[in-house]
Amino acid sequence: GRGMANTYEIVRGGEMRRSMEQSALASGGDYAYTTGFIHGLNRSLGRAGIGVYEVVTAPFPPYGPVAPVVAAEVS
Repeated sequence: GRGMANTYEIVRGGEMRRSMEQSALASGGDYAYTTGFIHGLNRSLGRAGIGVYEVVTAPFPPYGPVAPVVAAEVS
């Protein structure tokens, strides 16, 4: 699912392309090749890290077991 897709972000390069394109549109081509590249690399590595975390923690429930709530009879 989402965790696997995020894990393969480095191979896909979507965040890298998007960051460089947005930097080029906002500030010009030179900015896209320097700061846009660094920003894209940072976002790609972050997304891949979150993807690994999601894959590893997916089998575990996000909370402890829930005890059944017994309603007290009100007369």
